[in-house]
Amino acid sequence: MKLFLTIKQHSLALTVGALITALVIATLPLPASVQAAGVISGAVFRDFDGDGVRDANEPGVGGITVTAYDPSGASAGVAVSFATLCLGSGNPIPECTALNAPAIGSYTLNATGVGPYRIEFSGWPSHMRPAAQGGGNNTSVQFVPDGNSSNIDFALHNPAEYCQQDPDLVTSCYTNGDPQGGGSTATRSAIVQVPFTPATTGPDENVYLATGQQVGATWGLAYQRSSRTLLASAVVKRHTGFGAGGIGAIYRIDRDRVTAPSVLIDLNAAGYPPGVAVGTSPRAPGDLSINEGDPNRDPAVFDAVGKIGIGGISLSEDEETLWVVNLTARTLLEIRIGVPPVTPTAADITVHPLPTPACRNGEFRPWAVKTYAGQVYVGGVCSGERPYAGKNVDSSDLTAHIYRHDPTGAVGNFTEVFSFPLNYPRGRISNGGVGNRPSAAWLPWIDEWSDIGPPMPLPGDGPFGQTMYPQPMLTSIDFDVDGAIIVALNDRAGMQLGNRNYSPIAADTNEYAGVAAGDLLRVCVNPATPTGYSLENAGVCPGGLVGGSTGNRQGPGNGEFYSRDEYGSAHDEVTIGGMALYYSQRQIIVTAYDALPADQNGPVRSGGLRWFNAANGALTDAYVIFGRDQPIGSPPGTEVRRATFGKSAGLGDLETFCNQAPLEIGNRVWLDRNRNGVQDPDEPPIPGVTVELWRNGVRIGVAVTDAAGTYYFRSGTNSTDDNLQDNIIHDGGIGIRPRTGTPGGASEYEVRIPNITGPNRQPALTNLTLTVNDNDSSPNGDSRDSDGETVGNNAVFVIPYNNHAAAGTNNHTYDFGFFEGVPTAIALMSFTAGWEGDAVMIRWVTAMELDTAGFRLLRSATGRIDDAIIVTPTLIRARGGPGYGATYEWRDTTAQPGAAYTYWLEEVETTGRVNRYGPAMARVQTTSPPYLVTLPLVIR
Repeated sequence: MKLFLTIKQHSLALTVGALITALVIATLPLPASVQAAGVISGAVFRDFDGDGVRDANEPGVGGITVTAYDPSGASAGVAVSFATLCLGSGNPIPECTALNAPAIGSYTLNATGVGPYRIEFSGWPSHMRPAAQGGGNNTSVQFVPDGNSSNIDFALHNPAEYCQQDPDLVTSCYTNGDPQGGGSTATRSAIVQVPFTPATTGPDENVYLATGQQVGATWGLAYQRSSRTLLASAVVKRHTGFGAGGIGAIYRIDRDRVTAPSVLIDLNAAGYPPGVAVGTSPRAPGDLSINEGDPNRDPAVFDAVGKIGIGGISLSEDEETLWVVNLTARTLLEIRIGVPPVTPTAADITVHPLPTPACRNGEFRPWAVKTYAGQVYVGGVCSGERPYAGKNVDSSDLTAHIYRHDPTGAVGNFTEVFSFPLNYPRGRISNGGVGNRPSAAWLPWIDEWSDIGPPMPLPGDGPFGQTMYPQPMLTSIDFDVDGAIIVALNDRAGMQLGNRNYSPIAADTNEYAGVAAGDLLRVCVNPATPTGYSLENAGVCPGGLVGGSTGNRQGPGNGEFYSRDEYGSAHDEVTIGGMALYYSQRQIIVTAYDALPADQNGPVRSGGLRWFNAANGALTDAYVIFGRDQPIGSPPGTEVRRATFGKSAGLGDLETFCNQAPLEIGNRVWLDRNRNGVQDPDEPPIPGVTVELWRNGVRIGVAVTDAAGTYYFRSGTNSTDDNLQDNIIHDGGIGIRPRTGTPGGASEYEVRIPNITGPNRQPALTNLTLTVNDNDSSPNGDSRDSDGETVGNNAVFVIPYNNHAAAGTNNHTYDFGFFEGVPTAIALMSFTAGWEGDAVMIRWVTAMELDTAGFRLLRSATGRIDDAIIVTPTLIRARGGPGYGATYEWRDTTAQPGAAYTYWLEEVETTGRVNRYGPAMARVQTTSPPYLVTLPLVIR
């Protein structure tokens, strides 16, 4: 075959492709006046539900690098996806002042040169991974023709944010009394599961997971998806007692209820480092009743609420570490529990002392913790508490603070993200009856029952004899899809008061009905501020988000983003601090009393959930977990006075039962025309190739490459495979799973293309040979080079353990290249000859060598092989091998200036066989200007 090579006069740089003598033609740089060959555009987005299709609530991702490569492998242009939130007219941010500022995540790349192009996406944050392939995502390496191309999109996901459609929800619920006393309190459920899309208003769809005797009162919840284990931490709450593990317990609850709940961690266990123990319970024997309907005083716990015990808990995004807020020591505990969780040793726990903001009066009282985007966030309040001489009611002492901890840094390592005052306008706690209409304005923390009084009604003097004293606790933090921080505030009084229960005063036989007044706030993304955030104002966020009410005088700026946190005209603030966020539908779910709204005739003194649209504040659903004075789990309509907590905090935190993110691998089988082991944009795919997934010697999946040459395997069975865009055929297995094999070594899986040679060779691979593997060591090289090695009659790639050490670690870099013909003895990457000084320097590079003894060089002054002479006096010893190559150079000092020479390389095998490569040509250096010469190149 005859090809033509365009070269400069003074030297020849001939690149010989892997496995044969092939050619890469050098491309001269284009003059500045040459226009772009095409405009390539698209978007990068977050794929929450793992289907590879962009849905309405899936936002763009800014800051991702998009690079186009031409057929020579040179960069033909670079773009970066747009990353700035534009806030509308008058926005001072330079990127947003232009007309029609782009959307976040969009990009436009002006490609130069001549296509087709290989498009590569790179530079995503470490907490993100490529999302599953689908109709809106063709993975991080894509191919486009010459000219304009649009909708070249790419999806990323954070596996920790994945959730299937309609996940169940779970919350903790509270029953009056001591669950360890042997009475009716012990048998009531303490952990309840409810549907995300209930068919009724409740509570008949509840599923009960643990009893009070087993786990008692809990607040913090964290779900380890990969082991289907719910973790729940004990909480100090008045009128209800602890589970079997006491004040420092973190329980392990099997979601499938195969095994009974048990204590995973006791923070008070001996041997743990200082700052771990939460201390002893202040409760004395007999302080609680044992039956749900009997009143009790529980006097010592009134002041202890929010000050001792455990606050929030949160799992790391890889589910290996549990983060715990210790209220007593005011520390953040980093506890390595593994998957599945096991009881930690002292060496598994790191104690991080929490920062102390400059509170004006009072103390910093932490509670909330949330892992997000590889960081850990902690929230708390400056409580304003102080000795109550003269009754301090100054709300200006109250502030909320959110800190970020970088777990890759040192102990401590906290940065304040945002803080805001809590003296903003609020509604009324209770507006019913003929009594007072007390304000829900936040008040400093109190430590004695007698502190309840003016400006609030005296205990029992409120509407319907209700008792209230709103004290802020920042109990939950979450993040909306645009990065906004959603803050749930609980009312400490809801944890101090019961439902028509006794006061702590021994001589007092009155019964008091507590009423809580939590809140739900949006901390908006605002790049025009130093922190990058600003608190919702008049129910509006910068950038055009408008919430439920812009003027109800019940929130910052006299408006309220999530304004349907009311029960008609009776209560303006019914949320109680538990919260979860479901990204796919952009829904916030919160715990509340009187959860079913008044306009739906919701029962009073009940507890349940409310759903809000995170983007516009609208109330979208509600569900009752327990009805009016209904004991948990009893038949609807059952009423037992004070059994549940009515309008005080009857429910704890909230968690979604999301499945672990599916895991997908792939990607492409192609024809490697130049045999260099790299996917060049002008090299076509090979459709119809059968690809198999094997685990421990057993075939578990089969795929066939499509018209684009792509294949995919995904975790899950055919019936649960929720990616309808892929081409997986499961073979009785469950696809690929994370955490198999030897950490740091091989996983239990391999991708195999069977019968690439032999009598049963696949028809799609007729006359094709597997190309060289792992031949691109440049950045991102593994996404474009070939990975398979020949094992028997098959092409095999053994998947490393670390590639899939966690759920959702998709990898679309498992590629296989084939070339036409049979392989030669070496994989020759380049062969060049050129004048350097007074001699010709000949260089060649191999990628692999099969049975090679050495090399010799032939030279001709006429350009004909028939009169070429051997110029190397001895054989140049081979230094490569079957899986690796080497770099060689030899200096021809016998070349005469003024002459043109042609060189050939001969590889001598150990069997004596000789294989010839070349030619390469060198001319003597002159002072004349360079010109182009076209030479015939014969491929032998």
